[in-house]
This record gives sequence, structure tokens and C-alpha cells, in this order.
Amino acid sequence: MAVPSKSRAVVLLWGMALTLLRSAAAYNSPRVGTLAEQLKGAMNPNNAKSRSKASFAEMGVFLEPKMIPDHDGNMVVSFLHTSNISMDAGFDSAKMPVMDHMYPIAGQVAGLVTGNPVTVILGTMYGARFDILMERRATAESPGFLFEVPRGRYYIKIEASGYHLPGVSRITRPCKTNPCLYMTPDSRIAVYRIKDVSGVYRYNWELQGTAPYGVESLSMLPENEASVINANRPGIETLMDYSDAAAKLKLFFGIELHGTWGSEYASRLYGILDKWDWYKQEHRREQKLQKWVLTDEPLYPQDVAIIRLNKNHNQPINGSDDANKYTQVVTLSKMAFTYAVKRAIEKGKGNGTYFSRRLHKALIRALCLHDPDNMRILFHTMHDVQLVEPSQIGVFHSYGLSVSRYPANHYQSWFQHPEELVELATSWREFPAGLQKIKGLKYLYRRKDGMVNPETPTAAAIAYPRGPNVESYIEFMESAFASYPDVPGLVLHELSHFVHSNVVSPDMFAQWRDIGGWYRDPHDPDGWSTRLQTQFVSAYGHKKNPSEDFATCLSDYVLNPNLLRSRAPRKYDFMRNHVMNGAYYVTKASHEFLVLNLGNPDFMYPGRITGVSVTVTGKTDEDKHVKFVIHLANNGPNSCAKSAEFRLVSSVQTFVDVVLHNRECSHVLETEIVINRTQKRGVWTTDQIILVDDHRLHRYVGSADFGMRVWIDNSAEDFLEPRAITPSISLNLLNNTEGTIARATWIVADAGVLNSKECAYASVYSTTSNQYSLGSYAYGLDTTTPPHPGWRSGIWQGCRQVPSRMCDISFVKSNEIEGTVNFNKYAFDEESDFHGLSFHEAMANVYGCFQVAVNIPLKKAARSGNYYLSRISTFDSAGNSQMLQWPKEEGPFVTYNSGRNDEDNYKPELRNIRVESKPTNPEHPNGETVVHINFEVRDIHSGIAGIVGLIRDPFGSGYYFSPDFKAENNWQTVTFNYVLPKGSVPGVWHLSYLSIYDNAGNNLNATLHEQVMVQG
Repeated sequence: MAVPSKSRAVVLLWGMALTLLRSAAAYNSPRVGTLAEQLKGAMNPNNAKSRSKASFAEMGVFLEPKMIPDHDGNMVVSFLHTSNISMDAGFDSAKMPVMDHMYPIAGQVAGLVTGNPVTVILGTMYGARFDILMERRATAESPGFLFEVPRGRYYIKIEASGYHLPGVSRITRPCKTNPCLYMTPDSRIAVYRIKDVSGVYRYNWELQGTAPYGVESLSMLPENEASVINANRPGIETLMDYSDAAAKLKLFFGIELHGTWGSEYASRLYGILDKWDWYKQEHRREQKLQKWVLTDEPLYPQDVAIIRLNKNHNQPINGSDDANKYTQVVTLSKMAFTYAVKRAIEKGKGNGTYFSRRLHKALIRALCLHDPDNMRILFHTMHDVQLVEPSQIGVFHSYGLSVSRYPANHYQSWFQHPEELVELATSWREFPAGLQKIKGLKYLYRRKDGMVNPETPTAAAIAYPRGPNVESYIEFMESAFASYPDVPGLVLHELSHFVHSNVVSPDMFAQWRDIGGWYRDPHDPDGWSTRLQTQFVSAYGHKKNPSEDFATCLSDYVLNPNLLRSRAPRKYDFMRNHVMNGAYYVTKASHEFLVLNLGNPDFMYPGRITGVSVTVTGKTDEDKHVKFVIHLANNGPNSCAKSAEFRLVSSVQTFVDVVLHNRECSHVLETEIVINRTQKRGVWTTDQIILVDDHRLHRYVGSADFGMRVWIDNSAEDFLEPRAITPSISLNLLNNTEGTIARATWIVADAGVLNSKECAYASVYSTTSNQYSLGSYAYGLDTTTPPHPGWRSGIWQGCRQVPSRMCDISFVKSNEIEGTVNFNKYAFDEESDFHGLSFHEAMANVYGCFQVAVNIPLKKAARSGNYYLSRISTFDSAGNSQMLQWPKEEGPFVTYNSGRNDEDNYKPELRNIRVESKPTNPEHPNGETVVHINFEVRDIHSGIAGIVGLIRDPFGSGYYFSPDFKAENNWQTVTFNYVLPKGSVPGVWHLSYLSIYDNAGNNLNATLHEQVMVQG
């Protein structure tokens, strides 16, 4: 009998949930005793015990729900299946299920000589579903070895000096041959001692068909060389690695490997750098030597720790010799190597290869972060783009190149914040090889700190594609890096605009528009609309147009594939088949946790909007109270919504953001807002309503699928923006009880009144340090305090209404302007340059006059130097605003001296991340889960200022959190408990990243996942 699809999904869900429950119940106890005793326990198929850090690949319980739209447009589960997840990456709380225990690989090395140990290396063969690289040390006194592995295909090899070494052996678990190789402690690998011939050194290398790298044999290990053979020797970190790959790295790249590397890790490193011909040429041109060390510990960010060494360095590693010999010491985490080697997919599971760019990213950071020349060459060689410096812009203009029309002093050097270039380069590396160079993309601009694009002031970055045969550019603002929550996503989004415009054919893009349901709509502000509501990954992509939809989806295809695959399967398939040539991505995380649900997980989107009710009360000269009620289709309890939100916009583009929020999920949402009597008269409306349920499932409703018309009958409407009197703008340094502040003050004339909440904003920046701009808002409108001549030097902040005559041009010139550097001397354009009201305007009391004061705290670890005013904004009660910006070093400035000899340019530190989960109802898990997140942080220089984290569910939805922490500089344990609601998606969730900020403007971004590319 055929089972209906929904019933089939429920049956599979129950079966999978039972598997998850069994896996959560299987606990591990530590292994003790002899090798034989350990092996006996490992070989027992009835033994439910297993190692505590098993991956979910081994468990076989990683859920990847496949979603399809039903006839109502809701996304429902078509089927659930298992797939592989990363191996040996430090999983926190997963336990092995009874039915999938570990398999032993055991034996002993024969022929060992006392005092000359060997290292047994176990690696994953081509065709495995994960990558493993394990090591065991064998001596004459203890020649045995034991590895415990999940089912798969492996190779085993020996590294040593002073022996003739055997070739690589191939092993499969579970065994498919009889006898089964390396199944008991009696299995032997024989080595043969090389007779010592004084003064003779012999080296042999032999290609292996099973392992990715050959076997190296040495007759002896020189005293000044290190390997996995003498890893336990004191002072090993001072010695150089002996392998052939290590010798090539030093010769061609100036990288001297110290400590325990061995041919496996050294060869993986060399395999990537060998393709960097440009770096070889740079090394030949200027010989620079670096010291590289390998560690088992995780390192943040991007698996690398760098110490720059020079003659003035006051903390050289291992004494002054390092400072004199090396340009830098690089410590690289072994975790970067997991998917560094391109491997074939397991036989019987399709053709193709898989690999990760994680090690590529680590090398970009290590070799280019502190070397501007290397960074420029990298972008030119790998991406065929130029990092534009301000000094070049005038030359571009003189030659008529298609570049930014703004002058050079609107931009800054990319190397003021070199970390941004690492973010750019490493994000771009996630694209496949065919998109590392994109037609038409030639230049990258960086707008000055504190300055925004005047035409699109809220944009963090803007792409300007002009066709495949016209050289164009992307412009990045400070907000793209200083405060944007997803820098890689933003970078790939802007690159995707060039892919859409210059790579994808018009016919192919027409197919994309059809998949998204896009049609031209003259009534929409962006000229496009869609009737689809659930097949989108972001509100922005749904609201704007097919181009933004494409860029958003391509970015998520790479960085958050589960989100696109679950929300929009047809778009996912389009990207895979028509843009990526069959390549796709799998997210591998190092800190995963399990959510169990034996009930009914909520896979249903909020219901469609069936009704909108608007009620406006208030006379023409009164504030208006506007009540909104939104009704949703009731398709069952899971079709409810927790919130609805939209932007209500007037005819002059002033707006009010409206949120309808219920404590419980509901099919009726309502709220009431106030639109004051000065706001724009006429019809207000919106072109998108966003519905969200308990589990972050979003329905995006376009203007074609609902009606909303809000009539605001205001007789005292104000549609004119406030105007700052430009000569009155000043900047001063003041001290209060909390420290030093940069105080920006100015005088404003407005046809109405300023906003009673956030009335102004100002930001400052320093050109003498690498910290980002500092900004602050002014809050509150004071209409009662009389004017005071010393108002600029006071500590109060906000906006004060003063008599209109104080905005008179003559009064301002006589009483409010000084000739010091603290006052504005910059000549704005004619529209913005305003010197005050005329005498008649001031006497007629048509305009209000306001004193504005914004206090910008200089953080306790702010750097010394000149701080320039970069931007001010003033907001009135009608929603009108004015923004003024200064080009580089043209605004009022103050000079700040921190009094410190050493400025804090060091990132916070992070270690010992731990994630665990536990259902609130273990007997009948229903998705409600307590997630325990623990980690240690410190910032010894200025202290921690903030922490933000993100966890993701199996569908790709993100949940942000900000844990509490102590105001101290030493190591502290931060604990955060997060309760997931009932009905949460079952399966494997993960901690995606942690961002830690200090009081000096430094931040550490720890990415705790990687994207593995699978190519056909």
C-alpha cells in the first residue's frame, strides 16, 4: 500500500528520532588496561561503549531535511535522510550509538632498536567520506599501537630514521578480506635497521599508490633536525623538520618548519604553496626567513598565531636569535589540515572530489597580513583586481577610467586595516576556481572611516557592474568590517552581483527570474514584485529585485547551503547546475550538539495573510494613534506567527518601523503606534510584511498579496529636513567621571521640532591608528532649560530648544564661532553650506532653533593622536534628517594623549570552547532543549567589552546570543544557557562563531565551521 508523502515523512521522522535517542543514551567510559584488553573491548560488537568525542558522521544521524512547497506555498518535509559530517573535529557531547561501534586497527612494529623510536601514521585513503590523520609512537620497549576508527578505508605507514621502512598498507573497516589485516596485537609491521656507516647519509623516497604522499627513509637524523620520531625530546621546537617537503618550503618560500611536522603535514602545506608561483618569485627577489611551528591546539582567528620579529621587538621567541634571524614566527593549528587535501568521494556514492579552503585561508593570513606587497600581488594574481589607493584616484580620473566619481579624499588606504583584506581574500577563496577572476571586476575601493556613500548611506558595500567588457569596481564602507555581522556573506554578495551581470547569460537569468516568480511592477519602488512568499533566504532579496535575490542566494549557496536548500530547493538546484557546474558545499562544524524531537517538529511556515485592518484616531492637529491587526490563515497550530514587521513609508520616504509581536504564537497579530502631528500628511503604506514563527521560519509577503493604506491627516506636517549651521560645528575634548569624551556641538534650524528620542549622531576617526571610527547618539529634547553661554563645555548631551534669534546669521557669527581648529572650516556644497537664518526668518519664529551636543566616549584604551569629526546627523520629529560628512582630515579635530607608552593593538584571546545539549524532557523529547555553551576569554590589556555568538539549526537558521561576562582582564569562564522552544528542528545544530570585542576597538572573530566544496 502506498503511504501518503506527509505520513511517510512522519514515519521517517519517528524512526530517525528513535535513532537519535538511542545515540544520546550510549555513553562512554575511559579505556584503561593493556593494549590487548583495550582491543578486546573495541572488537566486541555488543559493547555499547565508545570514545566520547565521536562525530555525527560516525553516528550516522546528521539530519538534512529536504523541503518542498505544497499547494499553499508552505514548505513541508518531503523526506529525511542522513549524511556525513566532519570527523575528528572536537565534537562536544555526541555519543556513539550501539549499532555503529568503532573498529580497531592494531599491531606492533618489529625490529625496533632501543633509543630509536618510530611513528605509526594512520591516514584516510582517497574515497573516504572524511579525513583522518592520527599518530602513535612505538619504541622497542612498547612496540604496540592501536587506533579506533569508524567504518572507512585507511592507509598505515611508518616514519623513522635509521631504518629500512616498509611501504604503505591498505586497510578497510569493517574487513572485507580474510585474514583481516591489523586486527589483533600480533599483527606485525617490520622495519630493518640500517647499518651505521660513519659519515654516510642516505635518503630514499618511494611513491605510494594508496597514500597521497610517498614514504621517506633516512639513514640517520641529524642532530639539528626534528621529526615526529623525536617529538618528545626537550627543546624539539627549536629544531627544523627533516622531511623533503620541509626542505622545499625553506628553499622556495623561506618557511623553516620547526618542531614536530613530519612529511604528512609538511607535504599538505607545500602542496598548496607550490601553486603560489608569485610568492616564489617574491622570495627569490627578497630572501626573508620565517619560523613555523605546528600545534594541536585550536587558534583564532583562522588557525594562525603570528608574532612579528624585528630589532625593536621586546618579546622575541626563544631568545634574541629568533629576532635577528626571522621576520616572524607563525604557529599553525593542525585543525586547518583536515580537508586540505582534495579527496575522491567514496566509491558507490558518486564521482567527484571534496576539499576545504581552510588551510588556504590560514596561509593567506600568515603570509600576507603584515606584508602589503604580498597582499597586492595576491589580489592581482589570484583575482585580477587592484586595491585602489587614494593617490591613484586622480590618475584614474585623468585617464577617464570607469571608476568612482568621488574625489581621493573620500577614500583611504586598504592597509590602514589590513585585517579587512584578509577577510576579503579568504572569503573570495570560498568560490570555485572559475569565479576567482570575474569579468569586469577590476578595482576595490575603501571609503574613509566614518564616511558613508552619500547616495546610499545605509549600504555597507556597493557593487557597480557595467558589463563583462567594462572595468568597474566594488566600494566598501567601514560598516562592512567594523560592525557587519557576516563579513564573508557580504563579500560574496557583492561579488555575486558581478557574476549575475557579467557571467550569467541573459537567457539563463530569465530562467532565474521565472524560478523566483519575478515580474515588472511599476507600482513597486524597485520596479519588481513576486507573488512567491516562502522561497527566499532573506527579506532583502524578496523585497528588492531578482538581482538582489540572485546575490543573496549565491552567497548562501556557498556559506549557508542548508538555508537555501531548505527554503528554496529550485533556486539551490539552479545555482548548482547553471552557476557552479555541479559543485556544492557542505558545512562542517567543530562544536555540534543534538536536538531530539519525538513529537511534531514545526516545518510549516506561518499562514498567508487573510486580512489587514487599520484604524487611525486623532484630529488634524493631534498625534495619530494607528492600530494594526493582521489575520493569518489557520492551517493548524504550526501555521501561526510570533511576530510581523514592516516599514510604513510616506510619500517623501520618511518611515516608521512597525512590529506586531505576541508572547505566544498566534494567527492574529496586533499593535498600536503613534505618528506625531508633524509627520507627513497623506497616504502611508508598505510593500512587504515579514511573518516569523517560533522557529525562525519566515514568510515574506509582497505588496501584491495584501492591501494596506494608512491615511494621516496632519495639518502641521513638516517635510523639510533640519539644517545644521555649518560654521557652528565644533569638536572639543572634555573629561567626565567616566573618562575622556570628544564632544561635538552644533546649532540647528528646523521648521518643526527635533526628535524627542534620538535627535542627533556624530562620529570621529583617527588617522594615526588602526582603530575604527567612534560614534554616539544624542538622546532627548529639552524645551525648558534657558540658553547658557558655556553650553559647549558642559557635560550634558542631547538637544535643547533655544530662542529663534540664536539661529540668526549675525548672532551666530558674533557669539558661536571661534577661529580655532576645533570649529568647522570646510566649505560644503551650496545645498549643505548654511550659515544661519536671515533676520526676518529669525524674528518671524517660523523656524525652531536648537543646540545639539553629542558626547563620544573615547574608550579607556583609545589610541593617542588626532581625532577628526567625520560625520554628523540631525533628526526631527517628522522623520526628516540631514547628514553632513567631511573628507579625509578636513573636519574639526582634537588631539588626544592616552598617556600610555604602548597602545593596545592586541586581539582578545579565546580557548576551551565546550557545547552540550540536554532535552528538558528526556523520556519524551519534544524539541525543547537546554544548550550549555562554555568558553574562556581574556584581554590582558584593556579588558573585554562585548561578546556575540551564533548557533545554527539543521535548516541554516541563525540564533544570536550575547552572554554576560566579568569586567576583568584575566582568564574568565563565560557560561551561557540557551533554551530552544518546543517543536525545534531535530538533528545536529552547531555553534557557528564567536566574536569578542575589547575596550580598545580590537575584536576576535572565531569562525567555528568551514565550508567543504564537493565537485563532480
